[in-house]
Amino acid sequence: MNRIRALPAAVLAAGLLAACSSTVTPKHITSPSSAPSTTAATTQPPTLETSSDTAPAYVTPTKGDFEVTLKVLSKECFGDAGCNLTYRAKLSQSLPTGALDPDITYDLTYVVHGDESGPQTETMYITGDQYEQPSEGLAQTPSSGTRLTVTVTKIEAE
Repeated sequence: MNRIRALPAAVLAAGLLAACSSTVTPKHITSPSSAPSTTAATTQPPTLETSSDTAPAYVTPTKGDFEVTLKVLSKECFGDAGCNLTYRAKLSQSLPTGALDPDITYDLTYVVHGDESGPQTETMYITGDQYEQPSEGLAQTPSSGTRLTVTVTKIEAE
């Protein structure tokens, strides 16, 4: 008689154990794929999309975006005969940092006025936020009061 009672108790205990370990799905969730995940193991971290839609937008520069100034490095004057000047061109731009594509090189052409022999056309090269410093320029002015001026004439991609 003890054996018969022990058997139903064991069956009852096994049934309770099985009932407690099974997964219960609430009625308002119709499929596992539509259920929101609440466990850390199934939660996916956010990922950054790297499609071409998110590529940086670079501007196409115009000559008005740049200003070239001249720094006189040396000046030797000869009375009424004028002066010999050595200068270096300096570039400034109105575009924000990172506005130009670093994979494109632009030729910036400018003209220096004030030399006795006429205007001197020169070019500097701009890639991204960097520019190639042009070599020093030489000019002969007709008088010590003559100032060199510069005009940006064009910019184009190589």
